Amino acid sequence: MDDLKENGQGCIDDFKDNMEENIDKIQDKLCHRRSRNKKELAPSLGVIRLDYDYPPAPGDIDSPDSFPYKVYYKVVPGLSFEMCQSGNLTEEVKDRFKESIQWLVNEKNVSGITGDCGFMMYF
Repeated sequence: MDDLKENGQGCIDDFKDNMEENIDKIQDKLCHRRSRNKKELAPSLGVIRLDYDYPPAPGDIDSPDSFPYKVYYKVVPGLSFEMCQSGNLTEEVKDRFKESIQWLVNEKNVSGITGDCGFMMYF
């Protein structure tokens, strides 16, 4: 019985020593995470944009400050509102559209992709 108590106490002591070490490691990780930008820890969004330049208002999809995470924008050269609205892209714009999506996926590693125009639902 005394051996059991000694072994048990030894296990408890080892547990306490390791627990303090693990708590220190966890606290270090938490402090590191707190010091990093929250946007860096969140998934990112890719936005396909019309070939149109305007100053976006706060809350607009084209304003990166509208989101609590990183947002990457890619303009599709030649993709006008009228072309998007009609649902008909030229072959050149189709290729650029695909290249823009590939850039967001392969270069920026976004978690999801959306468009800045509702008429992009055709594509």
